[in-house]
Amino acid sequence: MATTAIKKKQSGLGTAAADGLPARKRSVSIEQAIAIVGEFGLAQKLQILLCALTQAAAALITVHVVSSSMFLSSEARSWLRCVDPSGSEASEEAHTACNDVLSSSSSSPSPSSSSSSSSSVGRVRSDVCGLPRAAWTYSGHGSLASDFDLLCGREWVLYLAMTMYFVGAAAGTVGFAVLAERNQRRSILNLGRVVAGLASMLIATSPVLWLVLVFRFFLGVGVSLMTMAAYVLSYDVTGTSWRPYVAVFLQAGYGAGGAAGAFLVWLVPQWRVLGFVIGLVPIVMAVTTWKYLVESPSWLLFQGRKGEATSAVASLAFGNRTRPPESPLADPVNMLANPRRKLVDIIKNGRLLRRTALVGFAWVAVTVTYFGVLASYDAIGSMYTPSSGAELAFSGFLYELVGVAVAALAVDGVSRVGVTRARSAAAFTGATAVAMFAGAFSLLGGTSQAFRWFKWCTVASRL
Repeated sequence: MATTAIKKKQSGLGTAAADGLPARKRSVSIEQAIAIVGEFGLAQKLQILLCALTQAAAALITVHVVSSSMFLSSEARSWLRCVDPSGSEASEEAHTACNDVLSSSSSSPSPSSSSSSSSSVGRVRSDVCGLPRAAWTYSGHGSLASDFDLLCGREWVLYLAMTMYFVGAAAGTVGFAVLAERNQRRSILNLGRVVAGLASMLIATSPVLWLVLVFRFFLGVGVSLMTMAAYVLSYDVTGTSWRPYVAVFLQAGYGAGGAAGAFLVWLVPQWRVLGFVIGLVPIVMAVTTWKYLVESPSWLLFQGRKGEATSAVASLAFGNRTRPPESPLADPVNMLANPRRKLVDIIKNGRLLRRTALVGFAWVAVTVTYFGVLASYDAIGSMYTPSSGAELAFSGFLYELVGVAVAALAVDGVSRVGVTRARSAAAFTGATAVAMFAGAFSLLGGTSQAFRWFKWCTVASRL
């Protein structure tokens, strides 16, 4: 009798019989419940769209951070002007020398004369710094450099300002791990949106440089919180057969946001105005999209909030115009009974630690490549093409959208032929490395043909 009872406890039918419930009332897991209401219906599509828009806002912010933290040689003449010697401390000789320096970059570099043009344009900043400071000034507010006078030995502050953003983004990942234990993903998403939006607007109105650096850190924290929460919210409401595509859809949103950001940088060169407007975007999204987001049913169930988890599944069913499961949700007994589910347990587990370290290294390599290319567009443009950095960044993000489509096909093809994700990821990473090395070596030629080869290699790396 005891053996029979144990066997009944270990089977779903035995559990239903022991509880006196009919077979149709047997409990279902979250994955089974999502399969019943629809794995990728209208509700999931709307959720992923809203989360992709969050990724687009993150790309807008990132492009603005990179562009406003640079004062490259290709833009030197646009944002510098010589001071009229009358009524100033500048002498006639300094004024003449200043005009000579700025006029050396007055003509845009053409592909046929890229080497000579790049050398003349590249000398502008160093030559201006050799002049008396009273002989030149800034003619506009295109970047942090022009607002806080960060040329001539203070360029390192520009890189520090950009670094503070990415340090904040790294800190935001730790913050998400801390907050995700007890807080809803929707709450973390909107917290990140509000923090990022307010930080962007505070940066745009900051009168002193140290406030810019502090708010840049919190801007990175907010962007990290909202992008990670957006991924989790998209992943947790999607059926298992569609989950490999979630990252593809979100990356498409990031690419579209990056293209829009590059266009806005070209359209609105005043970095403070653009930063304030961009800051409004995530705040407006937090206010308008809150009620349309469905909380992660897995997290709710894991927190013991079965009623709210059931309501979340019912919301998906309502959006998909299907019926929710008649059976109750099963308690995640195995997860709740597992005491080893914290970050310290991953560190203690050698196998998990190695896999996490390898994935982290891959992300570092991809990120260095990604933002390295983005940050170098202006310098490359001034040397090899008349296009501005904003134009190259815009085209680069359009290439990325093509790459997202290729990635979607690759994910589908890999799943069909049975190739593991680890092998496919290694293959694509290797292809990116080859493309970037080929592009870098091609630039050593210093010709327009070399630049065209580099551009195509860059396209391959973005794919």
